[in-house]
Amino acid sequence: MILNLFSGPSLHNLFTFAQFLSQTMHTMKWSTIFSLLICWSAVCWQCAPAPENANAAPTEPTYLQGEADDRAAEWANKVMDASGGLQAWQEAAVLQWNFFGRRLHTWDKQKNINHVSYVDGSLDILIDLNKQTGRVWLAGTEQSNPDTLAKYLDLGNRLWINDSYWVFLPYKLRDPGTKLSYLGVDTTDNQQLESLELVFTDSVGVTPQNKYHIYIDPSTNLMAGWSYFPNRTDSIAQFRLPWAEYKDYGPLRLSGSRGKYEISEIAYLEEWPEDLATLNMD
Repeated sequence: MILNLFSGPSLHNLFTFAQFLSQTMHTMKWSTIFSLLICWSAVCWQCAPAPENANAAPTEPTYLQGEADDRAAEWANKVMDASGGLQAWQEAAVLQWNFFGRRLHTWDKQKNINHVSYVDGSLDILIDLNKQTGRVWLAGTEQSNPDTLAKYLDLGNRLWINDSYWVFLPYKLRDPGTKLSYLGVDTTDNQQLESLELVFTDSVGVTPQNKYHIYIDPSTNLMAGWSYFPNRTDSIAQFRLPWAEYKDYGPLRLSGSRGKYEISEIAYLEEWPEDLATLNMD
């Protein structure tokens, strides 16, 4: 009878077990009753149904939400790992870089707030990239006119999209809205480079019609260069530039050389820099 009682923790079995105890407890020792209760509790715990989502597949990381064929996905993962890895990229706090000597970006990656400052002092923009709100200074004077703010905050968003792509593209090959295809081995300039094609859905960024060819050095798995096509239907690139002179910045490995162009003052920071500490979104 006890074996039948413990066949599973259903309500019926629980009721049957209660009846059994009420009928027999006057002839049983308290130690025996206590032991039976412990056993019943253990069985109930072991047989309790798992939460509905216990066996569900884990949520796909944001990085892996773009489309890619198998070969392209393999190479994108290799590039990510060689550049420091997904975890290092996701956990980066503050990143800084100077775009071609024209403007300095300071990006709080965790809060997604960016400050861009033109080196000639003509323009400063502090923008919350999620909310598209922020502050604008023209030649050091803060602006309050709504139209002026809208104009320059839109510019600040566009500058961040463009300028960050020139530095952090190796981490963004599988971003949502991307489509990555394997093209084969590229032999331009007597090099053997793996090549991928990167295009976008219509909802991505401000120029979703763009197309890129990505070149990867198989000896390092680092991005070795890119070609830019203004339109995905273009067969001739507007330019092809190298990604060279990689250095380690914290746990990230980044390239600053684009041939005749240079990404300088690259920095990996643990917190917002002191010289910008007085700037806030209020």
